[in-house]
Amino acid sequence: MKFQHWRDAYKSIYLSSADVDGSIELTIKHVRFEPDKTKRTKDSFNTAYFVEKEIRPGHALKPMILNVGNADIVRGFAGGSNNIHDWNNIKVQLYVQEGVTFGKEVMQGLRINPTQPRGQIILAIGGRGYNEAVDAFIRDGSLDTVREFCVVPPDVEATIKEDAAIRIADQQAEAQLQQAIDSDTPPVNDDNEIDEVNEQTMIVPDDAKV
Repeated sequence: MKFQHWRDAYKSIYLSSADVDGSIELTIKHVRFEPDKTKRTKDSFNTAYFVEKEIRPGHALKPMILNVGNADIVRGFAGGSNNIHDWNNIKVQLYVQEGVTFGKEVMQGLRINPTQPRGQIILAIGGRGYNEAVDAFIRDGSLDTVREFCVVPPDVEATIKEDAAIRIADQQAEAQLQQAIDSDTPPVNDDNEIDEVNEQTMIVPDDAKV
């Protein structure tokens, strides 16, 4: 007989506590403010979409509506930015909380752990921490310190190295230009040279004397 997961009976467009067994670590790809896709309300929600494609083998990972508490935690993980378009590539741990009151009902609730999984932020090109990663590569010649806090995908690492090379070349060109400017600056005469010049300018040719 074909295996039938008991949670399949609770089908929903959005991720819910019925989809999560205990806890799970996921990566928020981005958050969008969009209308209720169930068409049950005319409300719009902050909706999180994930990098991962499946929540378990053969079962697609659905987007998650962020309530106020969960949204505030994600905002904190995004450096405190109030702009949801900055809430990208953020690692979170979801868990099921028992005894959540909703109206007159007591049920399970899907929550985001306020403690972010350490070292699991996925670095994105131009995203949060990217410029600091380029600075670290220029300083250290590697991304070892960055990897203590972030996951650096291969394409992002390649772009960091390219941007670092460009920035180093720009700094070198600027230094050479400044050196050239400094070398063309005439030296400042000391007091004796100034006096000698003044004496020479005071000599009047004989034929110019009255």
